[in-house]
Amino acid sequence: MDAETSRLVLVAAISATAALVAGLGGATLTAMIHRKNTKDTLAAAREDDERRWHRQVDREHRLWLRDTKQQAYAKFVSAATAAASHAYSLDPSYARNALVTFDEVRLVGPSEVRSAGKKVIDQILEIGRLISAKHSMDPEPDANAHVLQQLAEEISATIDELGRLIREFVSLARKDTGAEPEASEA
Repeated sequence: MDAETSRLVLVAAISATAALVAGLGGATLTAMIHRKNTKDTLAAAREDDERRWHRQVDREHRLWLRDTKQQAYAKFVSAATAAASHAYSLDPSYARNALVTFDEVRLVGPSEVRSAGKKVIDQILEIGRLISAKHSMDPEPDANAHVLQQLAEEISATIDELGRLIREFVSLARKDTGAEPEASEA
């Protein structure tokens, strides 16, 4: 082999080696970039899934809380309405039943709902007090006719006020649970 052929073979071998090294280097660099991109994509997908999961959990909790509040408020209103209906009978056991029913009640919610509920309970207990006062009076109708008439009017007015307080409580409870009536219902 002459010198020129040897040089050409050497240049070809160096070029082939350089091309092989460059190809392997490029492939390695490309693989590293793809690996980094894949890791970033997987991390972003994981974060997105986690955010979606937290939003779903938060939504489910809000729905559960709303449903629980609605049930509790409905039970409270049902008991208050039953107490109001029972009050019209002027039964002396009303006071005792009202105390038993509402003695253990502890409303949880926004302050305006708790305040409205406390007003309802106080009104129910006031009706019980008035009914008890009426039944503790002298049974002689002529002796207390005027006082009994005033007491009966006060009981009636207190029962009417209880109805208004229950409606106010329902309105505030609806607002709290997001079940506000439409403008056409109001």
